[in-house]
Amino acid sequence: MPVLTFIHSNYTGGKNMNKEPGFFSDELNLIFFGGKGGEGKTTCAAATALRLSERGRKTLILSTDPAHSLSDSFGIHIGNKITPLKDNLYGLEIDSRELIEEFMKENEITISKIVDRGTYLDADDILKMLSLSLPGMDEYMAILKIRELMREGEYDLFISDTAPTGHSIRLLLTPGLADEWIGFLDKLAEKHRYITRTFRGRYVKDETDAFLEKMHRDLRMVMKAFTDVKTEFVPVTILEAMGVEETADLLSALQDLKINVRSIVINRANLSPIEKCDLCAHRVKDQERYVSEIYEKWGRYDVIQVPLFPHEIRGSERLSEFGDVLAGKPYEYKPSAEKRQRKKKAKSRIKDLLEKELKVLIIGGKGGVGKTTVASASGLYIARRKPGKKILVGSTDPAHSLSDSFDLHIGNKVTKIENNLYGLEIDAEEAMAEFRDKYTTEIKEAFEGLARDRRTAIDLPFDRDILQRLKELTPPGLDEIMALAKIVELTKSSEYDLIILDTAPTGHTIRLLELPDIALDWFDAFIRIIHKYREMVSLTDTLRLVLEKKRDTEETLKILRSEAQTEFVGVTIPEAMSVFETEHLISEIKKAEICLEHVIINSIIPAPAAKCSFCISQLKNQREYIKEIGKLGYKITEIPLFEHEIRGIDMLADFGEVIYGEGRSHKTGIGNKLFGFF
Repeated sequence: MPVLTFIHSNYTGGKNMNKEPGFFSDELNLIFFGGKGGEGKTTCAAATALRLSERGRKTLILSTDPAHSLSDSFGIHIGNKITPLKDNLYGLEIDSRELIEEFMKENEITISKIVDRGTYLDADDILKMLSLSLPGMDEYMAILKIRELMREGEYDLFISDTAPTGHSIRLLLTPGLADEWIGFLDKLAEKHRYITRTFRGRYVKDETDAFLEKMHRDLRMVMKAFTDVKTEFVPVTILEAMGVEETADLLSALQDLKINVRSIVINRANLSPIEKCDLCAHRVKDQERYVSEIYEKWGRYDVIQVPLFPHEIRGSERLSEFGDVLAGKPYEYKPSAEKRQRKKKAKSRIKDLLEKELKVLIIGGKGGVGKTTVASASGLYIARRKPGKKILVGSTDPAHSLSDSFDLHIGNKVTKIENNLYGLEIDAEEAMAEFRDKYTTEIKEAFEGLARDRRTAIDLPFDRDILQRLKELTPPGLDEIMALAKIVELTKSSEYDLIILDTAPTGHTIRLLELPDIALDWFDAFIRIIHKYREMVSLTDTLRLVLEKKRDTEETLKILRSEAQTEFVGVTIPEAMSVFETEHLISEIKKAEICLEHVIINSIIPAPAAKCSFCISQLKNQREYIKEIGKLGYKITEIPLFEHEIRGIDMLADFGEVIYGEGRSHKTGIGNKLFGFF
């Protein structure tokens, strides 16, 4: 049988060279891998860590993604304790929540003292808000943990597997977010210092000042770690429009933050077919346009291509093979004597969803499994078959992909896609900014009436500032809840008959589903504080605003938990990491009391189209995971891998018809003609 050799290529300064990428340099101390979900960040991070540890560098690989995948990648349980993986290689899946709890427990007395001195409110009120809010603190604690480990000098190299793009950018913005609540504590302490100097003539620093100075020092260390010459961020992408677009956004953010980027990894580049296989040939042709686009846009970086493998990259042996190719070793694919899989009738059981009169349909799963495509295609399919209904497809993912999916600009305003179908990419930050702006104006107006009252001459400037800063101490993700509340607002208005939500990848979708309860507790704490301040200043309008937001959140929670109005559809692909995350997601959705009956398995190699050993080998691996997903006990819908990228109205229409059981497109016959899948 013929052998196909894939030559990994670096593109540098206009010349193609087969050489080891720069992030394998012994000069680096900290390497971040990031990008769109499902594109191989964890695999690249794990393979790099394994290879560099084998060179003698004592390496710690960490995950800062709430939906950890390191354990699954290595095939070893890691968890939130440093775990030996191989000689010179250790792993850690950081539990940010546990770190926050430890931090609060360790520093509660000092923080209470700062709060007690800085305002006449009960320290318990402020501490309650701090325990619920700490914006950016989960990410901040993760980075602080890395810095702490680096300072100890136990390891030569740290490699971080980050969350998907939108939340990776949030991680990199962490110093600014953490600065908000450190500044709040500092303002409370400043009031005590001012009063002490006024009445005693001088102020002597104590343990509260030492605590705040340490926090500021740690914050500077975190910022320095990001921009240090020995730190590098490696974006990982694939040759598809959404992957390329998100990489562009990530590179722009990294440039603004002055974080070093020298290499970009293009993962899963298709091998040129050596056996007659229409599916492989189409996939190769589809990717070619993105290769030239990437080299044209990002030629100043080392652009490293790694091939799609016929098997899953999991466990040390496979990771080592992947690492060799990543480092520049040519990859030889030797066709095996795999037998062609028999035709299997696919299951499509999701059509019964259309019989329900739902108000909200939520689509979620691991990054890169096709959530956005399923959401977009569902919106298009339902809108065309129910012309009397008004359908809105909305995105709550910070890294929006709806515009790419429909191949038209949508943005933060409701945009007509066609006839009765509309799109909206919700700007969560804008929703939060709107609340903060109203709050700021009302606090300012409330305090202006007391400006000439000598009795409050000392307290007034500080208490006004403290109340202003409270609006910054919001729970992580409250912006997403306010964005979600906007969707509920549209539902209540009856303007749209059905709203389909494209959510962020698993870890952050879980957080979003937990948020309504956290937000309600936070609003309650906020309301108690406002009530107490009413003794010195009228805050009726402010109270009304906060109560209004609390009611919106309660209404959001009510709709999410209504089986008659809301259903969650899980999307996965037949690979180990995706199956693991799907199981975790389903468990958390049950806890959130949201209805889930359907799971879509996407990107299955169609048996009739699998005419080469490469496709047959992939399908053989997939079948094992399809069986595993089937055991979960949900209604399963199996969707074939299309020959082309699903993008634009026509392709989404084809995809929607396959999802909902018709099995073929009236235009291209994709579901039947090419694949014979149904």
